[in-house]
Amino acid sequence: MGIEENKEVVKQLIEKVNKGDISALREHLTSNFVTHQAGSPDIDRDTYIEHALSRLGMIHTIDDMLAEGDKVFTRVTVRFPHEPSGNTITAARFIVVRIEDGKLAESWSLADKLGAYQQMGLLPPTEEPVSEI
Repeated sequence: MGIEENKEVVKQLIEKVNKGDISALREHLTSNFVTHQAGSPDIDRDTYIEHALSRLGMIHTIDDMLAEGDKVFTRVTVRFPHEPSGNTITAARFIVVRIEDGKLAESWSLADKLGAYQQMGLLPPTEEPVSEI
C-alpha cells in the first residue's frame, strides 16, 4: 500500500471508533498487533480492544497526519467525559502506527496524562509554564 492509502486506513479506523464501532478494531488490527504506550507495559490486540470497550465516548479529532513508508504519525486531540469531576477532559495524543497489508500491526503513543490528571482534579494545576526540553 502507498502512503495515502495507509493514512486513509488510520483515518477510517479513528472515525469508526469515534462512532462506537469497536468491531472495526477487530477488522483493522493484525492478529499479532501490539501497542507501546509511554509509561505503560506493551498491550496486545485483545487487551487493546478491551480497553477501547471501556472508553466508549472518547473522541479523537485528527489535528495532523504525516506518513512515510509503512508508518503513519497522527497528532490528535482526545476528548472524553470524566463523570467524577463532571468535566470533559481534553488532551493531546501522538500516535505512530505501522501498517502491514492494510491493517495496523504496531503502534506507539504518547498522551498528555499530566494535563488530563489535572483536569480530573487528581493533580494540582501547574503554577509555572513548563518550558520545552
